[in-house]
Amino acid sequence: MSVRGMAVPTLGAKVIFEAILKTFAGIDYPSIEPKWKLAIEEAKQKRKASMKNSVKATKAKKESEQLTIKV
Repeated sequence: MSVRGMAVPTLGAKVIFEAILKTFAGIDYPSIEPKWKLAIEEAKQKRKASMKNSVKATKAKKESEQLTIKV
């Protein structure tokens, strides 16, 4: 049985291992923020807004029901 693996470019492996080792050693190195991080923050903001609107709608519905019961 032969063992097959995936080929990894040497430069790519070097960059990854250096980043890992520098992280463990606490050494800063140049990096960029991932695009998904911004997308997650936007989704959280939209969810907060949606939840606020939902709470407002629920309160308005309860107030409306109370008014109709009183009349």
